[in-house]
Amino acid sequence: MKYIFIIISLTTILEAKAIVIVSSKSFPLDKLTKKQVVKIYLGKIRRIKGIKIVPVNLKADNPLRILFEKKILQKDREWLHKYWLQAHYHGHHPPKVFKSKKAALMFVKNFKGGICYLYKEDIKDKDIKILYEEEIK
Repeated sequence: MKYIFIIISLTTILEAKAIVIVSSKSFPLDKLTKKQVVKIYLGKIRRIKGIKIVPVNLKADNPLRILFEKKILQKDREWLHKYWLQAHYHGHHPPKVFKSKKAALMFVKNFKGGICYLYKEDIKDKDIKILYEEEIK
């Protein structure tokens, strides 16, 4: 019985993933806090060191986006929908949406203020900077 517990625990550790917030190497900061990430994705931080920040979302039904909203933003879809409806009337826009991680990453690489979330294991490009990382269990 003891060995079964150890195997299950090891399997759980091996399956843990990390969500990372990434940008191009030219992004004006080297690191972000979780609080900053949330504020950026809620449109409360729009510029850093004079650079326009453009957060990127994946499609609404993407499992990574759902996990990001739950674990990083700590908001549910209904709350976010209402939030952005109200923010729209004040002239604010929700994050840009891309259909794939590849498209989001391409945008971020080519736009100085672009940021997006990915699984850490998806980062293969040396031109990408990890600004924030959180292990997801």
